[in-house]
Amino acid sequence: MTDMTTAPHSVEYKCPHEGSRCKLGKHCHVLETADRLPCRITAFVKCPIYKKKIPVEIVPIGKFSDDIAMKSITIVPKEVTVSGRKQQVNAVNKVVMKVNVAGQTKNFSAVSTLEAWDTAGNVLDVHINPNQGQAQYELNLLRKEKAVPITVPTVGTVADGYEVKSTSATPTQLTVTGREEMIDSVTEIQTEPIDVSGATETVQGNYNLVLPNGVNSNTTTVRVKVEIQKKVLNG
Repeated sequence: MTDMTTAPHSVEYKCPHEGSRCKLGKHCHVLETADRLPCRITAFVKCPIYKKKIPVEIVPIGKFSDDIAMKSITIVPKEVTVSGRKQQVNAVNKVVMKVNVAGQTKNFSAVSTLEAWDTAGNVLDVHINPNQGQAQYELNLLRKEKAVPITVPTVGTVADGYEVKSTSATPTQLTVTGREEMIDSVTEIQTEPIDVSGATETVQGNYNLVLPNGVNSNTTTVRVKVEIQKKVLNG
């Protein structure tokens, strides 16, 4: 009888997917033994998975117009987990969310698929969890305009027996411009105070407008009329 014993035989195996084709999971591989003991072994090999957490950054596509400023931006999630082959995971420099901001003039939100980039901006073959992000933008108009009425304040006291009948300005309103939050707070523009001390007749003339800081207008002076009349005695 012939002894059919065989010598111990070891096989050093490296997953061929460990290079650029690993897709994170079990792969069917054929293992080859040494030439002197030829055989083929089919095995399922689970490739190692590496993970790390990375904050999410926004990469804008296009740009806001010159009269738009970004007040705030909220990103959800702020951080994600990237996983995959060690070489790829270690190469991740940032996780980005691309957002098209061109033409945006009001508050808006955007949803986009996340990408993992290396230092050169190449997209890496890793898993990102979660794989989508949402960005909420709050914007400010650097230059907003609106029309507001002009009011005429007075100071002093007219002569005895007289009273102020009416005040008016020409034009009656003007267009003001400025940052959105400033313009939204403006409800009127006043002239400089008109002194009616001792007046017995109508006061009129050109007077300066008083514009708050940060509010602009092409009009700086207006024609003002303060009509004075005798008091009407009842009875």
